[in-house]
Amino acid sequence: MTKEETKEILTEFFEIYGECNENLDKLIYLVGIGGGLIESVFNLISLHVKTIERLIGDKNETIDWYLWENNCGSKGLEGGNNDETRPIKTIDDLIWLIYLSVPETDFGDI
Repeated sequence: MTKEETKEILTEFFEIYGECNENLDKLIYLVGIGGGLIESVFNLISLHVKTIERLIGDKNETIDWYLWENNCGSKGLEGGNNDETRPIKTIDDLIWLIYLSVPETDFGDI
């Protein structure tokens, strides 16, 4: 999978997640945070994230971190390795971070 293909998949996922998150906030307001419905939605989102991570070879669960801990980049948390770190704010930053830990043979034309 190329970086362009990775970006296409992640862009589509985060657009849909954004819409889902807006509607989920409304649902939580109506029914509260507890309950099976809300938990099921979060489980479904987590399953999609794990599937995308497997598809693109993200063995470090970077997408999961970006989504939940870094709040889709809005927190601008630092990511990287011992040689280089940077704030991870955008999908391009996320792809950079993923590709740091994935051998080139796993992605083809890096």
